[in-house]
Amino acid sequence: MVSLVESQHEAFLSELNIKIFKEIKFTDRKQKIVSYFESWEHLHKCITSLTLWFGINVSWCKHQPLSVTHKKKKKQDSTPNSAK
Repeated sequence: MVSLVESQHEAFLSELNIKIFKEIKFTDRKQKIVSYFESWEHLHKCITSLTLWFGINVSWCKHQPLSVTHKKKKKQDSTPNSAK
């Protein structure tokens, strides 16, 4: 089996309870990792505590979960259907 992540990076990410991530490389050679956590609590823990990756402080940003929208119920006729 081929691993796309170096073992030291994989250990770091799994300790933070990250389910999946994507590495983005920019043309100016900067990199960003988009991470999906197991829960919002795990993300909150990372945001509120110091996280070091090879001695460099990692800054996290939080995106809000999608709000739950309720579908409007269709209006029903007030008169019952009569059998023909």
